[in-house]
Amino acid sequence: MRLLAVILMGALSSTSVWAQGHLRPDESPFHSSLPEYYSAVGKVLLADVPLDAPTVVSLPSLEVEWSAWVLKGPEPKACSRVASAPIWNGDKPSEPHRPRRPPSIKCVPLSRSIADDVEEVWGVMLRDVRNPPPSNVITLDGVSYHFAGFDNHEHLAGQVDNPEPDTTTGRLVAAAIALRAYSTNPSPEGEKTLCRLVAAIRPESRRVGTRCMP
Repeated sequence: MRLLAVILMGALSSTSVWAQGHLRPDESPFHSSLPEYYSAVGKVLLADVPLDAPTVVSLPSLEVEWSAWVLKGPEPKACSRVASAPIWNGDKPSEPHRPRRPPSIKCVPLSRSIADDVEEVWGVMLRDVRNPPPSNVITLDGVSYHFAGFDNHEHLAGQVDNPEPDTTTGRLVAAAIALRAYSTNPSPEGEKTLCRLVAAIRPESRRVGTRCMP
């Protein structure tokens, strides 16, 4: 199960301009104030997802949670899963809603070039995870995005809350949303959009050489 950070009513975090350029570490489940909720999210949205798949989990405050990932292998696929109802249980976070069976997975073929780009970009962003500086700004509500993947044979995880669109993490979130959209409604236009959004991510720490052509 992926490491998922603590969120109150979908998102509770310190935010700053600095944080918009980097994912921050996902909190250890041993220090989580909502272990039951994150355990349920993992079991509902990440069941049967390969550990080495580039993955994103979206935890909104007022909508259903969802996940998306890329299956590698000889024939790459874009996949996603959406909770049938909110897992978050209002004022009872220690009693999350869990369906008897995980929701069905939707997978569609994905070009090798885009799959490779997603894997590389996820890895670059996750290698650059940093702890944010202290902040007195607290954000309630919104959406928290949790990313996981492999880079150099090491499993990595990081998260961001409510990033501004014109930031590195904002562009990463836009690509994650496009990945989910393409997996549920594939089209040449959707694939081009995903390619373009992945190519637009430019982390400061490492140059990313995209293979797909928008």
